[in-house]
Amino acid sequence: MESNECAVEKLVIDLSDTTLTIISPCFNEADSIRECVARTKAAVDSFGTIKSFEHIFIDNNSTDNSVEVLKELRIDFPHIRILVNSENVGVFRSIRRAIFDSKGQLVVPFLASDNQDPPELITKMLKEYSSGSYDSVFGVRKTRLEARYLLLMRKLFYRLLKWGLGGSYQSGASEYCLISREVAIKVASIEDQNPFLRIYLSKLQGRVKFLDYQMDLRKAGTSSANLFTLVDDALNAFAIAMPSIFSRVLVLSAIFSVLALLSGIIGFISNLFFHKLTLVIVAIVGLTTAALLVLISFFSLIGHYIYIVHSEIRKTTIGETTEV
Repeated sequence: MESNECAVEKLVIDLSDTTLTIISPCFNEADSIRECVARTKAAVDSFGTIKSFEHIFIDNNSTDNSVEVLKELRIDFPHIRILVNSENVGVFRSIRRAIFDSKGQLVVPFLASDNQDPPELITKMLKEYSSGSYDSVFGVRKTRLEARYLLLMRKLFYRLLKWGLGGSYQSGASEYCLISREVAIKVASIEDQNPFLRIYLSKLQGRVKFLDYQMDLRKAGTSSANLFTLVDDALNAFAIAMPSIFSRVLVLSAIFSVLALLSGIIGFISNLFFHKLTLVIVAIVGLTTAALLVLISFFSLIGHYIYIVHSEIRKTTIGETTEV
């Protein structure tokens, strides 16, 4: 699948003098890191013409021996760099910190250290970039092996996100991409205390190549992501991509409130003529339930919006990151 392609003359780019940075946030991935390091190096070596590359692992205050494993691996793989957060600041903040510490002219901002995103895709990314036809190359997760309800939620989320961004977002695209250092620094420099980087990356101008791939099953460890964290990310994304969604939801809530009120009035009036208690009960239950749902939705949205505003005002830095 290709998008935003322009009819321009192809000019093959020689990457033999180009340096590459690959960033892998990690949290309790001691059992997956070895495979990630080996497969990533093989993928870069398979391309063959990169001058040098660094693989930055930024540890999110793991409670297992992930850092010790990385130190052992660095003996045989000296291109590994290890950054350690004093607190768990989340994946997106970790990516930003690693970008500022990176040295490569080309950057892969995110490669999952659990190997669910196949490192071999980097070879294809480099080939597409070196063709001279594209300014950036994005991996697109076309299939995911997970619970059906999560797949449905993701599908709905991506559709809403694409709608909110005016069609500029490619469904399934994430931070697993190949971009220039200039773009990476620009994205990482955005003052957002709760960044959702794929939204900012989707606003890249220029020629973009999308590469479809299937996510693999996790072979080891346990994902820190759950329904609550996914919802947090989704709400944050909506707040960034389309703030007006809050007002739209409130308008819809008002409309449904009016309809609920009318249904209650009609129920009571109908009872005056038909004298059926069932109509009254249905009207009361329906009206009460609708009112409660509207209130819950209203206060949830307002609360989240206040949280976003508050977090933007609060420009504090959480914890420190050091290289070991």
